[in-house]
Amino acid sequence: MQSSGPFPQFATFPVFRDSVIQSDRIFKRIVGKSLIYDYGLFGPHRSSIPLPDPWPADLTLPSLAVFQVAMFELLIHVGVEPDMVMGHSAGETTLLYGSGGGSREMVIELAIARGIAFRSIEEASGTMAALSCTAADASRLIRLAHCDGVDIACYNSSSAVAISGNGKEIDQVLSFAAAEGITATKLKTKVPVHSAMMELCRVQYQSLVGDVFAQYNGARKPQIPTISTLTGKSLFSAFDAKYFWDNARSAVRFTDAMETATRMIPNSVFIEISPHPVLSSYIQDQTALPHQVLSCACRPRKEQGPAELSAFLQMLGNLTIYGYNAVHFHRVHPSQQSKKSRDRSSFMEYPFARKAFPLYSDMPSMQKQLEPHNGPLNHKYLRINQDTHPSLAEHIIRGEPIMPAGGFIEMVFEFGATCLINVEFRSILSIAAEKPIPVQVALDGCHWTVASSGNLHAEGYLTYDHPSRLPNLDLPSIQRRCEAHHSISMYPALEYALNYGPSYKRVIEVHLNQEEALVVMKGLTEDIFNDDDYILHPVVLDASLHVLCYSQFHANLDANVYYLPDRIGRVILHHPSKAKYFPSTRLFVHHKIVGWLPDRIISDVAIADEDGVILCSLEGFLQEYLCWLSSLKQFVNIFIVGLEDSTAGLSSDLTQLLSLDLGATIAYYLYNSSQPLDCKCTWVHGRYGAVDFLQPLQPQGLHPHSFDMVVIFAESGQFSMDSESESIFAFSRQLLSPGGCVFLLTLSGPQMASPSYPSPETLDTLQRSAEEAGFMSLYRDIHDFAEGQSSFFLARFRPSLNDAVFLTMPGAADPLIYTYHEGREIDLQWFLSGLDQTKALDIWIAALCGREGDQASGLIRVLHLEYPAWRLRLAVFPSSFSKKRRADFIRTLPVYLEGELEIIVTESGGVLVPRVISCPSGKSRAVHADAIPPIPSSKLIAVVKIVAAVSFGNGYGFVGKVDGGNADYQGCLVGGITESISGSWITVEVAHLFLLHEVYKVFLESIRALDTGLAVAALAPSLSAFNQPTCLDGVRVLLTHKSSSIGRVVSMIYKARGACVVEVEADLNIFSLSSLRKEPFDLVVSGHTNSQFRQISQILLRKKSGRLFLWDAKDSGLCSITQQEPYTIRDALSSAFPLLHGTSLHEEIATHTEIDVEHHFTSINTTQQLFDPDKTYWGKMPLLRMASYEAHSRVAARIRTCSQCNIESL
Repeated sequence: MQSSGPFPQFATFPVFRDSVIQSDRIFKRIVGKSLIYDYGLFGPHRSSIPLPDPWPADLTLPSLAVFQVAMFELLIHVGVEPDMVMGHSAGETTLLYGSGGGSREMVIELAIARGIAFRSIEEASGTMAALSCTAADASRLIRLAHCDGVDIACYNSSSAVAISGNGKEIDQVLSFAAAEGITATKLKTKVPVHSAMMELCRVQYQSLVGDVFAQYNGARKPQIPTISTLTGKSLFSAFDAKYFWDNARSAVRFTDAMETATRMIPNSVFIEISPHPVLSSYIQDQTALPHQVLSCACRPRKEQGPAELSAFLQMLGNLTIYGYNAVHFHRVHPSQQSKKSRDRSSFMEYPFARKAFPLYSDMPSMQKQLEPHNGPLNHKYLRINQDTHPSLAEHIIRGEPIMPAGGFIEMVFEFGATCLINVEFRSILSIAAEKPIPVQVALDGCHWTVASSGNLHAEGYLTYDHPSRLPNLDLPSIQRRCEAHHSISMYPALEYALNYGPSYKRVIEVHLNQEEALVVMKGLTEDIFNDDDYILHPVVLDASLHVLCYSQFHANLDANVYYLPDRIGRVILHHPSKAKYFPSTRLFVHHKIVGWLPDRIISDVAIADEDGVILCSLEGFLQEYLCWLSSLKQFVNIFIVGLEDSTAGLSSDLTQLLSLDLGATIAYYLYNSSQPLDCKCTWVHGRYGAVDFLQPLQPQGLHPHSFDMVVIFAESGQFSMDSESESIFAFSRQLLSPGGCVFLLTLSGPQMASPSYPSPETLDTLQRSAEEAGFMSLYRDIHDFAEGQSSFFLARFRPSLNDAVFLTMPGAADPLIYTYHEGREIDLQWFLSGLDQTKALDIWIAALCGREGDQASGLIRVLHLEYPAWRLRLAVFPSSFSKKRRADFIRTLPVYLEGELEIIVTESGGVLVPRVISCPSGKSRAVHADAIPPIPSSKLIAVVKIVAAVSFGNGYGFVGKVDGGNADYQGCLVGGITESISGSWITVEVAHLFLLHEVYKVFLESIRALDTGLAVAALAPSLSAFNQPTCLDGVRVLLTHKSSSIGRVVSMIYKARGACVVEVEADLNIFSLSSLRKEPFDLVVSGHTNSQFRQISQILLRKKSGRLFLWDAKDSGLCSITQQEPYTIRDALSSAFPLLHGTSLHEEIATHTEIDVEHHFTSINTTQQLFDPDKTYWGKMPLLRMASYEAHSRVAARIRTCSQCNIESL
């Protein structure tokens, strides 16, 4: 209120005028002057007292209170009654009146008292200023300016604060703000309210305000819901003098108050009562409906007529439009007619006359409206493009907006997860389409997927367990270690490939050393705060990873290389999940490199707040350059040149390298060699021979473009000429699949035939020839060693899209395609009968994955022999591929797949091809004659009286005495496993029984518990493996249910056999299990049967060779083995029982009292018999339909399971 003169409301509205006059009388009684007549306020009278600029506080505060009280009464008069009230700074004085906590007299006297106290410090050189920045930035500016006399006075919004204090120090802070481009405005006031300088008037303030409260000693509690901006919370206690001193001395927590208000009434309409809107912009920033923020008055601009009345009427009109129907418009524009007959009931109901539109539950539109949403990026009807999610569309890679990795992570956290495990990014999700793309976010047990239009984009596992909090980051210590410092100039260095929009450019500072980085970045600031209620905002999460693309961090200075996320071991929330998880203050991100290769970086990432508290961590974050891998390779094909001319030591080194278990089968071809490598590993397979590259490769037994790597060993100087280096890449092009690599190692030294040494010019020649042939240089270097020098050159085959290798197959434009269906082989016969058997034809058989695909694989191998002139090919597709999509896919297959007769297409559009590998033959099982006595075929049944039994989930381990049936077992003590025991007698097949010999000295109370554990111990690694004495040496075993009888026995036996056993309890804690994934297990033994444990076990097991045994599983557990392979249980117990002698468990058994078997039984009347002796049973063995293609289909299924080579990821 910085201008005197008439208020139009004073002349127009009698209620407003009467209220001002009553308040002015109170002011005149105490001060001795009139606001209306002496100061010329409100009414038509001119001021008789000259006023300084700015107005003194003892005039500003009372006049503001008079105006606000009058406007509040006018709003009540026209029907606008508040559901909730709050005040800002001086506005809390009038709040006392608006909430019903105090009278008009008390409020005006309180404003006068506060004004007098404030006036006393106007000469103390204090002031205030408004800053358009976060509170964290304001605090930082104050620290930079070393201004201890400045405080944050008002938290107005997430990006707007006010500061208060000494005038000179305020000016210093403003100069620092201007240097950083922060908008700042110095306020017209001499009172540094809400700062430490208020202590100068503390005594006088408390005395004057205390007298007011002493005079009005009635109840001063709010009568309607009231929110305090002193605390930011709802106010339920009474107003008192202390509250108003704290109001003047403490900061205004308007942001907290707004959060409370919007939570209490989410769709509120806010009306600001002030002579001119000051708070409206702050309120709009903090509400979901910014258009519903109104003001009841507006100060006119210069050379503009009065605007107060139009502002008031516009406010009432907008209020009505927004659904408030209680405005008394006849009181706004009174007339004789309105006084007689017009009232509120004559107005129509908002917005129009109601009309019923029934929505039935089976209507798609109704179902869509009622469908629950897990979150903004996780619901059934999710559609995404750059229009639906504009903030995500600012993530631009190579000119195309794509979904950031943080977007996929956010989708899964919206399931309510606390930890994501083995996150794999399979393919990009472009959001550039004009029409929004449907995206499916699915959860199966603990396995999740994100897909669209049949393309798999990301997958992994999740858990809802509560992770423990990590120790705080020591930010100063990390910053001291990271000596190199970079500012926001990081982003121009990324623009060659990563064109981030403004909201993604959040990194402020980067501190680096060779192994780690500390990134300072913006948190959930105002520009993205009002986006959807994300948990981990994708923009913030993605920005926290930008430093991994910074060349100063990954040290790859090739301008053609950029990095994209490939997979993450674990993403963990260390605090309870909630919307807007990240704070609005600065974030500190710590990156630590834990693994590095020329084409990838593995790092651990921790995101912390300003105090170092870790909010979120990413373990094992893998960045792969240039491409998103669609899956891991399971088969690697290597072509090796020059090894026959190298030293024996190099051959030995290569053999040792290939012998490493990398989780993939390796096939190699030794060029011009007469013998294979001396490698005994089952996953390495070699061929050797001569190859003429001037002739077609296929007749020589090699498929073009089928190798993943070409390795060349040569002496230095051998490839110094352009023509020689060109020949390297010429034949490498013939061999390599797109994406494959050529690796050249040259050696030099006195012992070499050519003693010349490698030079940078030689590497330049190689790089030039590589680029001309469609290769991209990845790595080049020269190393010194004791005997000489070696040079390394690594390049990847990256042909352009118009390269010849990407041309479609010959004849693919109009192929012959037949869709195979199970049981309709006659239709296939009819299709083929119309074709010329002597003509060379390309025929494609298309089938869906699963049983049909396996059968088609077996069938096509038979047809190859029957129709040798035809080139029969098989393509197996996912069920999501339509017939048209399958045909289009076949027509566009590139020429480099021409040599493949069978392909398997993945959901993401990748291509897998089968490769046949040899498997080690199984060992014959040792049979103990004493455990399997000769039994006549006519005596297959035995009646056993139970001595002792113990349950293990779906079955029982038992010990009993044979008391009928097979005569050879009569009176013998036996043990075994059965699904059910209904009494003291059971009838079982003899094949299910294990004979307990006297040499084992029976202790029944212990044997009954051992029986099941011994079977599990022998069967888990496979019985043939268990029978080998050294099979468990050094084997890593994960054992659950460690406290159970089964777990105890298994642990004892495995440890005695040399295994490394990691034991956990029976509680299924997926988060804890995932922490064990750093080193793979060879064997997992567990009593869990649910799908979540099965899924998480696949992460823990060693790829290809790992084995999972669930003893209680219905399809593969002990009871299932007992029914399907009864002799296996007996063999298992025979193999395991002898191991008890000399063990700690045997000593434990020996402490039990030996039981006399003959006197241990009690008579039981009930018996259970398998067959009725008075009936005759007849049965037959079903004939097996033997067909060659069925046998082939089973082999095909086995091969498909064992090994698949991913062409797309090479």
